[in-house]
Order: sequence, then C-alpha cells, then structure tokens
Amino acid sequence: MSIGIFLLFVVRVERLQSALKAGTIRVISDSYSWPRAELGASLRFGTARIIPLLLVTISKGLLLFILYMAAALVVGLMFFLAA
Repeated sequence: MSIGIFLLFVVRVERLQSALKAGTIRVISDSYSWPRAELGASLRFGTARIIPLLLVTISKGLLLFILYMAAALVVGLMFFLAA
C-alpha cells in the first residue's frame, strides 16, 4: 500500500512540475510578444496540456532508468570479466 501512495505522490508532483514548467515557458514567450504576461492564462495553458507533458516526463524517466541499468550492467560485466 505504501508503494501505491508513493507512486501516486510521484505522479502528482510530476504533474504539477510539468504544468508549472509549461506555464513558465508561456510567461517567457509572452513577455517577448505581448507587453504583459498573465499568470492565470499561463497556468491554464500548462494544465490544458498536462497529459502530453506527463507522458514526456514518464518516458524521460523510463529512458534514464534503462540507461542507468545498462551502464550498471556494463560496469558489472567489466568488473567480473577483469577478475
């Protein structure tokens, strides 16, 4: 049960971070094209695109995990083959 709560917490944090990142990017891009960027419009922009942002975040995490495991496997094989 604690693993489920932890995973729910991780998904929620990633969702909020992704929405805030998208909102931040929107504020920065609006500051170049418009005289005034609005926080509410930027956060609505980020939350409207939360599913694709969450999928990208999960994919990135999975890819990094696979790369770390592959690197650990290579280092482990080199250690055992050198002995």
